[in-house]
Amino acid sequence: MLEADNPPLALALNPFNAEARVNVVLAGLNGNGSDLNAAREHAKALLRTAPGDARGYSLVGAIAERDGHEEQAAALYQIALDHSKTEIHALLRLTDKSLAEADIGAALGYIDLILRRWPLYWDQIIPVLEAAVRTEDGRALLASTLHTDPPWRRRALIALSATTPGLVFARDLLQSEGPATTSAAKGDVAATVAALARHGAFGDAHTLFLASLPSPERELAGYVFDPEFTGIAAGGYFAWQARSDGSADIKMPSQAGGLTVRFMDSPAKLGTVGQTLRLPMGRYRFEVALEAVQLAAPRRLYWHLECLGGAGSLTEVDVPEGSYGMSLLDADLEVPQSGCPAQRLSLRTDIRTDSWRDRYRGEVRFSALRITRH
Repeated sequence: MLEADNPPLALALNPFNAEARVNVVLAGLNGNGSDLNAAREHAKALLRTAPGDARGYSLVGAIAERDGHEEQAAALYQIALDHSKTEIHALLRLTDKSLAEADIGAALGYIDLILRRWPLYWDQIIPVLEAAVRTEDGRALLASTLHTDPPWRRRALIALSATTPGLVFARDLLQSEGPATTSAAKGDVAATVAALARHGAFGDAHTLFLASLPSPERELAGYVFDPEFTGIAAGGYFAWQARSDGSADIKMPSQAGGLTVRFMDSPAKLGTVGQTLRLPMGRYRFEVALEAVQLAAPRRLYWHLECLGGAGSLTEVDVPEGSYGMSLLDADLEVPQSGCPAQRLSLRTDIRTDSWRDRYRGEVRFSALRITRH
């Protein structure tokens, strides 16, 4: 387009070409002093030839700001927004002005408009979020904004979770909202719980996970969440994760109930079934109820429980091969006082290479897995 490639020529051909005149002014703002003088005249001409174009007021405001007339510039930016509430330059400059004046309420109003219309400007609004969580009033204003569920809420929570003050704010906000009953709310909780866990705040992460559960799901909470594999809240950080891979068809709940793993006559590494736990220091009994049909596991099939934090393995429970009715396997374990703030429970094999000599076959169904305290 001529307006972009050669705006002076486009303007010479058509003095009413607003797009070309905007580009000429922008070039002047980015140039030297003489270019700025020319830009000033073109900006005034834009107001005469296209008085309804909000960009004209914004550009005149930018020139006034460059000349040191900040209040005049702010008034012109506001006029630009009166013509178009999404004029991006005016929004960005008024956001910066509000932030400099510690007017967090105004800044939040501007970034809401920016992110609804111009989400690519995300990086430029991060300072507003960071400033908001530094003060009690700012936190209250930001919480009030996020409670309205703007389309940028999830992204804001993720960005805030990158810093300790922001993560504390996100945690408190979600806990105050109570049970998460929509997919969007559950996603917000999942992102924040994962961030807390990454920061080693497993206690806070687990508390938030439990607080977010609606009443029917909260009844499944225990040392193992959902011990009978109903699949409620599946995928949550402290709930069951279970998905099929090329070596095994995994269903939870299966048609018969529980967790069913049907092997595909191939090497099976698994690693796709597990749950993160939050066991306090103490002695426990691990129990799993299961049945199997023609199960062949040449490189073991077992439940493994280990510490997240350096203390290592807590216990392993091997799943027997063959065909058998409902059986109970158990083991004792002890969670140490240190080095074990959370634990990972997973169904594993000892397959390390894809050797077809180690083909897993048959089916096993786990009807319940419980951990109880001695």
